[in-house]
Amino acid sequence: MAIYVFMLSAYFIHPFGRWLPLWTILDVLLAFVLVYPAAKLSRNLYGEKNFKLSMSLILLSFIATVMDSLTRIFLPIPAGL
Repeated sequence: MAIYVFMLSAYFIHPFGRWLPLWTILDVLLAFVLVYPAAKLSRNLYGEKNFKLSMSLILLSFIATVMDSLTRIFLPIPAGL
């Protein structure tokens, strides 16, 4: 979560990050909000029903995909690569 906060804050500190519209990274912000509930949901997966496992898998897959997207946004804009 610290890496997530670092990359997101670097994006908003950079002038291009403030210039680009917010709707372009709404999925990144939604995934950031869902990190804590996904961690709480996946805490005791093995003793529970399959619904909890499938819901946790969906949330964690979404967060991982969006984290990859945030890394791809971070590299060209704030890092300048």
